[in-house]
Amino acid sequence: MAEQSPVVNLAFTGASGAQYGLRLLQCLVASGCRVNVMISKAAQVVIATETDFRLPGSTPAMAEALSDFAGAQPGQVQVFGRE
Repeated sequence: MAEQSPVVNLAFTGASGAQYGLRLLQCLVASGCRVNVMISKAAQVVIATETDFRLPGSTPAMAEALSDFAGAQPGQVQVFGRE
């Protein structure tokens, strides 16, 4: 990952379409972007309902799960939650 990688903020609000947001995360990571993910409690429910992907409860565990899901390098995906 280059030192000057673009930074993109990606918010999951709880609206329908979780699969599109997850796919966008994969594409952003593949293109070398650093991604800051904001995720609401409602979004966690929608993701679990609309996809087979299950997010863990803690923010650090979510960051690890989303990084693994997207094939990210360490530190490429950062997650911000309500914790």
